[in-house]
Amino acid sequence: MTEILENKFAAAVDESIETSESRYGYDPTGMKAMITRRTAKGQTVVDAVIDLIHAGDVQTGFTRIWEISQKPGNSDAYMVTLEWLVTRPEFRSLFEPMTRDAAAKRLEDYFGVQP
Repeated sequence: MTEILENKFAAAVDESIETSESRYGYDPTGMKAMITRRTAKGQTVVDAVIDLIHAGDVQTGFTRIWEISQKPGNSDAYMVTLEWLVTRPEFRSLFEPMTRDAAAKRLEDYFGVQP
């Protein structure tokens, strides 16, 4: 069951990347490269996302999406962030409370949203 959910999460990450590129004109190359490297080593997308959430510093891509969200009509850009996906009810069971809380705090601090 977990593998199925992890695959759904990976598909949601891919969809988020596509939306970021097509709707907001931002190509998260760093995130894509990191996920590709990690999965090539046998890790899952979930593992890679957990590492990103707990990396300490906010990633450049997250900051770029925040900048995009400040433009008129883009206030919902936060919905393409990994943090948003981590906090979605359908994916909650993939992440420890500490990871979900860190993602939620980042969304609240930067975008003013409470998932």
